[in-house]
Amino acid sequence: MNIVSTTSDVARTAAPLGTRAPAASDRVQVIFQAALLPVTTAALRTAMMDSFGGTDAQGFWVWKEAYEALEAVQVLFLRRFGSAILSRSITPQATLAMMKRIAKLIPTHTRRSDESQAMQQLSTPLPLAFVAALAAAISSSVRALEPSAGTGLLAVHAEIGRATLVLNELAATRADLLGRMFPRVPVSPHDAAHIDDHLDAAIEPSVVLMNPPFTVGAYVDGHVADAAWRHLSSAFARLRPGGRLVAFTGTGLSPENPKWRAAFERQQQQGTVIFTAAIDGRVYARHGTTAETRLTVIDKIPAADPSRFVASPGRATDVETLLSCIMDLPPRTPGGFPDSIGALSNGILRNAAMQMAGRPTAVAAPASATSFAPKAVRPARPVARATPSHGALASSACSIAPISVDCRVYRMQTDAGERIIGGDIAPTLVATMYRNLGLDDVPTLAPEEAWTGLVDGRIGLQLADGLILRRGRVMSDYRVELIGFTDAIVPRLRALGLILEITSWKLRLFIPTATQGPDILASLLDRHTLVGVTDPTAAA
Repeated sequence: MNIVSTTSDVARTAAPLGTRAPAASDRVQVIFQAALLPVTTAALRTAMMDSFGGTDAQGFWVWKEAYEALEAVQVLFLRRFGSAILSRSITPQATLAMMKRIAKLIPTHTRRSDESQAMQQLSTPLPLAFVAALAAAISSSVRALEPSAGTGLLAVHAEIGRATLVLNELAATRADLLGRMFPRVPVSPHDAAHIDDHLDAAIEPSVVLMNPPFTVGAYVDGHVADAAWRHLSSAFARLRPGGRLVAFTGTGLSPENPKWRAAFERQQQQGTVIFTAAIDGRVYARHGTTAETRLTVIDKIPAADPSRFVASPGRATDVETLLSCIMDLPPRTPGGFPDSIGALSNGILRNAAMQMAGRPTAVAAPASATSFAPKAVRPARPVARATPSHGALASSACSIAPISVDCRVYRMQTDAGERIIGGDIAPTLVATMYRNLGLDDVPTLAPEEAWTGLVDGRIGLQLADGLILRRGRVMSDYRVELIGFTDAIVPRLRALGLILEITSWKLRLFIPTATQGPDILASLLDRHTLVGVTDPTAAA
């Protein structure tokens, strides 16, 4: 499911200093190169770091782009071994087992960008894509349209079946990626909700494979209840008479739903719903959601009685159940075509996996990243110490040290002979001490000093409006995270340069740890005043 995808705002300066992040025009190329590497989370992250010249924590790339590389891996894998799968197929059930095993070689999508969340960019899992292609009866005589092609996981099955492809994708990055993976296929950039209005009149597909967004529309803010219906209706209008449309939609878009029954009755005046079944949300789990979906198959042949619908087999609890349900579909008219998707033996899978794992890969030497290991740093500008009103306290300058490291008690004497007992604290904690003592004229902490303390993990920052900045470890990398924000101020925070990610359905904001980090922190402190400096674990 995909509609709008704009290239994310990423940092343009890498670590080490002087290394530039790829230009926008090169982003698709580096994603495509990353897709050629072995498929593990660690290898994927390393490939993305090498390609972009920095880490996701620094803001050079987001995990949405990494997951698109994963999906490209599956497309390239099927292109390489698809002919063997077809030629040695035994039964559709065995082929589905193969597709499931291939899909399990790919790490689960665990993080989302706000764009993928807001625009419902959820590609079709490989096993479901296989079932859809089987339901469509793909053959060499088919012209197959995929209106929201995404990264090509549905399209590659049509290509394996030797169909002629017609691809459309509005998202710029995904469209360019499709162009690289399907170089002989033109990719149009239209809004798929109006695909019939935009495609060349000479294009008449005999099959439509689609997985549209369910409840969002291009250039429309908020919930669009009939988004999937708009996509389905427009694609159906372009389908040639006798053709077949196979669509994944939300589970509620069904002729059994009173809300949509009248719409399906009108559509059955031109085409017959020959199959519809809900799909358990667990089938989509590896792609980052557990929302229930629905598979609907419509033949463009007017129904004898538009008010009567085929009985649904119920909810498919897994892909195997869904496959068994579609095995009795009537042949696509005019005339039927033999099944063109088959199975591959376990030995072939092992050989294919070994070949993929053993494929030589040219990986550039990892770019050296800024070290975040805690270390003592002498402040560039000394922070003034509190001076008792009854005399000047002799105190030597000290380096910034990890919090709570020095718990020793010091006995000192002023020039006037007054004896004082106290402790030595880090300069970054002076402002907090002043406030705790009720003293005026609190010294401020410069953004550069605050940033150094944050990335080294020695301090946390308390800001106005209940905001807290702290360093934490996320996906094997240290990141500077802002917590305590409300949804209302998220757009303003993003405008300052903070990166938004969604992990386990939780929205999180980070300051990139690349060279622009201090500037972003300074802008943040201009809007949300520094209240105090805390132990870095206090907000955990």
